[in-house]
Order: sequence, then structure tokens, then C-alpha cells
Amino acid sequence: MLSIAVSIPTWMADGVELVWNEATELNDKPYCDNIGLSADFFKYYNQALAALQYFVPLVIISFAYISMAIKLYLDREAPARIPAATTGTLCGTRKRLVSDVKVK
Repeated sequence: MLSIAVSIPTWMADGVELVWNEATELNDKPYCDNIGLSADFFKYYNQALAALQYFVPLVIISFAYISMAIKLYLDREAPARIPAATTGTLCGTRKRLVSDVKVK
């Protein structure tokens, strides 16, 4: 629904007009141009589209990745004893757990 609403100004503005054709020396060359809206409105409309389609997703994705990076950075310290998933025993360090998983 948002895509339809955003595309309405383009639908209203774009049109085909005939321009001068040097080969035939007539106004019979079709040219698609903004003929329905003012140039200022179309400039601001294009800037709003850039913000909506590029900057908003960029901010959302950046926020998500930065949040994950902060969470991973703050949780980087492993507890002293970690239950080994493969054997059910407790290992002393994270290195020991990784080596147990690699061996099995």
C-alpha cells in the first residue's frame, strides 16, 4: 500500500510530449518528462524518496548490527565452567570446550 501511495506523484507528473526531431524537421519525437508537477515539488519528492528507500533502511539495519555488536562485546567473557554439550561434563575453560567439540 505504501508503494502505491509513494508512486502516485510520479504517475501524475510523468507524461509524454512530442519534441523537435531534426531528422524529420517536425515535432514528432516522443519524450517522457515531468509535465504535471513543478520542478521544486519534484525535487523535494525525489529527496523524500531517497530518504524513505535508502536512509531509513540504512538506519534500521545499522541499529540492528550495532546492537548485536554491543551485546556480543559485553557478553564476550565466558563463565569459568561451561557444560560440554557433547559429553555432559563440565569443562574448565572455553578453550577446553572448543577442543572437546573439535575432537568428537
